[in-house]
Amino acid sequence: NFTYEPTGELTAENTKVTVTYTEEGITKTTSKDIEVTYASVLEITMEPENIVYAQGDSFDPTGMLVTLIYADGTTKILEDEEYEIVNGENLQVGTNEIIVQYIEGGITVEKGIQITVTNNIISIAVTKAPSKTLYKDNDTFDKTGMEIMATYQDKTTRVLEESEYTVSTPTY
Repeated sequence: NFTYEPTGELTAENTKVTVTYTEEGITKTTSKDIEVTYASVLEITMEPENIVYAQGDSFDPTGMLVTLIYADGTTKILEDEEYEIVNGENLQVGTNEIIVQYIEGGITVEKGIQITVTNNIISIAVTKAPSKTLYKDNDTFDKTGMEIMATYQDKTTRVLEESEYTVSTPTY
């Protein structure tokens, strides 16, 4: 008939285990020093296949290998379900780092992965014709009054400034 302390999950603060044994009214107690190793460093030992995303996409960890390093130097390769991607949903332009997080025994370790989020133009359209549309041979095209609308990856649109586009006329 014995008991021991601490009971439950050990943490880095636990430095000894105490065992108490009672028989026929006599109680004896002994203690043993222990060392509880804890998560110390998170390393990305293989980068994910994709680090460039369009605005609105979610981070894809495919190909990524995450390794946990304990305080005593031992290592553990983590399965995908053992770590969490903290800010990997609905990526926005300006987000340049994804955080990989692991929690064990009340200790949290994190590692950042550098990414790029783009919101590229996927199409343009003339939404307003130029003021002048009838020309004589050897006239120069005049883009006055013309409006060009850009559509981006995230489906937003914006009228481009004249300085943001060029106009070329085909020669036949």
